[in-house]
Amino acid sequence: DLRLYFDDRADELTELAATVRVLDANQAALELYEIESVDEFTTRKSSIFTERSHDVFLEELTLIADGAVRFSVEQHHTSVTGRDIIIELHFLVPDEYRDTYERVNVAGVDVTERRRAEDATARLLAEKELLLRESHHRVKNNLTMIRSLLSLQARSSVDSDCGAVLEQAAARVQSMITLYEVLFGSDGVHELNLNEYLCTFIHELVGQFSSIIDVRTVLEIEDIVLNARTIAPLGILINEIITNSLKHAFADSANPEIRVTAQRHGSEVTIVCSDNGPGIPENITPEQSASFGLQLIWLLADQIGASMSLSRTDGTRYTVKFPV
Repeated sequence: DLRLYFDDRADELTELAATVRVLDANQAALELYEIESVDEFTTRKSSIFTERSHDVFLEELTLIADGAVRFSVEQHHTSVTGRDIIIELHFLVPDEYRDTYERVNVAGVDVTERRRAEDATARLLAEKELLLRESHHRVKNNLTMIRSLLSLQARSSVDSDCGAVLEQAAARVQSMITLYEVLFGSDGVHELNLNEYLCTFIHELVGQFSSIIDVRTVLEIEDIVLNARTIAPLGILINEIITNSLKHAFADSANPEIRVTAQRHGSEVTIVCSDNGPGIPENITPEQSASFGLQLIWLLADQIGASMSLSRTDGTRYTVKFPV
């Protein structure tokens, strides 16, 4: 292997590079390297083709050893005044020299400014991503404080109804906290895997009721990537549905179960949340219910452009369908 051979013989690679001669060059090449004649490519070679270009020179040798007659590389050179140059070199071996490689035509393109612009853009994007993550982190911390205050106030409330309302509000905030936690754990902050998000926060939500009721959860959620603007209200919506089941569906149930499925069919996602309780009473509807939670479910569905349906057969079943 040529690369392995020269890894232990850097001096030989330097000596080999010194044997390369530039026989001709156009005026544009001379101006790029700030020299006056082709001979200066030889006499001032060490200042133009520095050691940092040797790795690419070895890549060129490897390509030649493999029989390549047309190839391109990018190298870092230096003009005779010390100016850094990033250049794309396009090599072509003429037909009459393809046996010996004694002559190679090289066309160079100065890409220095383009690479600097790309590097600057990459740095700006990295800084923006860092600031965005910091912003999300601060929001999450603020939400955690709000949830803690709501829970503290709920526990100290002498009015049980008021305490229940505060605990419900704390649970809604917790679903948003989970969203931010999953955002931090993912590669980006704009899109999330629905399976990862829902499984995480549903287990947390059911765990909050574990001292009161032992509920079996069945989660069949496909790996569906959704943008954060959709998944945030969707999480609160599902939080409302599951919380209602945990609080009201299993008073007389021997084997309580909550099931959540999510599937994608083309450009539409269908999520079904169901329990095996007695079913929500017929007289309770989103239009007539005084329950803010039930009204909130439909409001959030409208926010993400979803259709909602409610079934009371064999328990309570909510079906949410929305476009992606």
